[in-house]
Amino acid sequence: MPVLIIHGGAGRIDKEREEKGNKVIENILDTVEPMLKTGKRAMDIVEFVVNLMEDNEMFNAGYGSVLNYDGFPEMDASVMLDDGSFGGVASIYGVKHPVSVARKVMEKTDHLLLNGKGAVDFARVMGFSEFNEIPDVKKKRWKELRYALQEDKTTHGELIYWKKLKDFTEMHYGDRYGTVGAVCLDSGERIASATSTGGIWLKLYGRVGDTPIMGAGTYASSYGGASATGYGEAIMKMFLTKRAVDLMKDYSASEAVKRAVEEATKADCSCGLIGIDRDGNIGYAFNTPSMWFGYRHA
Repeated sequence: MPVLIIHGGAGRIDKEREEKGNKVIENILDTVEPMLKTGKRAMDIVEFVVNLMEDNEMFNAGYGSVLNYDGFPEMDASVMLDDGSFGGVASIYGVKHPVSVARKVMEKTDHLLLNGKGAVDFARVMGFSEFNEIPDVKKKRWKELRYALQEDKTTHGELIYWKKLKDFTEMHYGDRYGTVGAVCLDSGERIASATSTGGIWLKLYGRVGDTPIMGAGTYASSYGGASATGYGEAIMKMFLTKRAVDLMKDYSASEAVKRAVEEATKADCSCGLIGIDRDGNIGYAFNTPSMWFGYRHA
């Protein structure tokens, strides 16, 4: 039976925002349910779902991406199929749907990952129009964080996480893990995973997180698929999604994802994780206060 699970990021989310986000997640699942029931391909479904989240300023992806230290978004995204096909973009800008560009990398090139201007140039060749709109709420938050940094208010709520880069920036707590992602098993028993993010507030120009890295933010194999959200540097060190999917060889998605997050907790990796195994079982787990997620069976 086709099944889809999605996430909108993990972290500390206040009650009002959490409720709004949960409603958006449910609306997205309602919108995509006919695709599950009519036999659409898993890759088409996860791309469509992530596009919807990239269009919503509530989520830290696409249009709603957070801003780097210089005040503009640099986005990461990736997709992967259970046959090992993979495509990713890192530090891309000027596009509305980074995950769709990542899919083109997978389908139209011999490469796995394109970065920065090269990714942007490729997107233009593929027909993606220029898109540089930034929500006012993101501009306002960027100014607040930069001001706090300039005033050396390094205990200012969201500015307490970068240690080595403390003189430049600290991590935004409320939105720091706002990555979005989806995993789907379709009627043809194909599995696809997709993840997209704007990264972290006030990151240094050129910083790349876990999202576009195979096995870190996104993974799929014959055992299942997974998408992660959380502290990118820590997720990369343990290749979190690959670990979760590898565990699906011996455990259900629920148990595999749970075990992977338990390992992440021991490694001081704040994260959230979703997954689906070959039998259509779903899994979700997180060690942060909250995570937006939802799932739907056909």
